[in-house]
Amino acid sequence: TNSFPVPFTVNESGKPVVNGEYFSTMLGLHAKASKQEVVIGWYSTGESITESTATFHEFFAPRSTARAVHLLVNTQLNAADGAARPFQPRAYSAKSVSLLDAVVGYDFSPLRTTILSSGADRVGLEALMTYEGQVLDSVKDASTLAADASSLSHTIHELLSVLGKVDAYVHDVVEGRRPADPKVGRALLDAVLSVEPLSAAEVDKMVNSRLQDMLMLHYLSDIARAQTVLAERLQMLCS
Repeated sequence: TNSFPVPFTVNESGKPVVNGEYFSTMLGLHAKASKQEVVIGWYSTGESITESTATFHEFFAPRSTARAVHLLVNTQLNAADGAARPFQPRAYSAKSVSLLDAVVGYDFSPLRTTILSSGADRVGLEALMTYEGQVLDSVKDASTLAADASSLSHTIHELLSVLGKVDAYVHDVVEGRRPADPKVGRALLDAVLSVEPLSAAEVDKMVNSRLQDMLMLHYLSDIARAQTVLAERLQMLCS
């Protein structure tokens, strides 16, 4: 799957106008890189469906291979009253509303949404979906979030929890308390074979190396932040 933003302008009547030439160019470039990808819908940011949604949908629907899906992503993680609001994108399917054989609008119906992610994306998505209202006020807070050792501890605890469930499942199957599932067995076998056998010394060396890399990134982020603050102050003095 893939996506790309499409710029638009607003005409004199207040309606958005999508840059169709840009869309066609980007779609052509994506088709060259990955021929199996097709347009299945479009996305926008905001809290709810608006009048402009129908205008955008009217542009993207004919260019989709099937009924276009609209993905609405709310980038504001705090509600109007300041309460925390976890990251929960919503999907909609639109049905045209006609009057005297003329389309006058669209009726957007919500769809059941399931978020699937790769290992590299899962950490960030879980942080967004379990958001509890903490506010990142500065670059320091953002770098601390990225380099915080507690995130590593949380990941390890999650891994141990999954391994515990797998261990309990295997014991139940071996002792006859639950039926065996060939698909699960093959998946577990593939997972075990994909892990390179390492000695305790090799694991310690690998963990220490990763820890040193993380500390170095934290150190470099501190230097970058200090240079940014210094540049801002020098700019204020010069102005």
